[in-house]
Amino acid sequence: MDTTVHPRADAETLPDRGKVYSTTKKGVVPGHRVGAAHCPGTILVRPARLERVATHTTPAAVAAEQVRRLALSLAAGILAVIVADSHYPKCIFLTVFTTLPNLCVLMRLACNRMLYGSPPPVSGKSIHR
Repeated sequence: MDTTVHPRADAETLPDRGKVYSTTKKGVVPGHRVGAAHCPGTILVRPARLERVATHTTPAAVAAEQVRRLALSLAAGILAVIVADSHYPKCIFLTVFTTLPNLCVLMRLACNRMLYGSPPPVSGKSIHR
């Protein structure tokens, strides 16, 4: 999962154009954010699904919906790993994995992230291939 910025400074009448942070412009610019779900199973990863992040929602909410749709497209018994960047570990994104047993998530945590408490004991069967 990833989100990228599409600056659109000259498109004043573009619907739902918002203010987005651009690392290339080193500041806030008018434009759109686009959430990308990348194609699994290849060495060279390419975007499989692109979806614009509207100004009234968040990248994490869009990614959660993309994960739900991905889970529906997987064959039964297939285990998939979703890799996400540090701005995705939010409740709206992580909650989707509680109902999808064939999906795992691996994500980078922000360097200032605080984790409280010990993890619960391991339960259930482990998966070894």
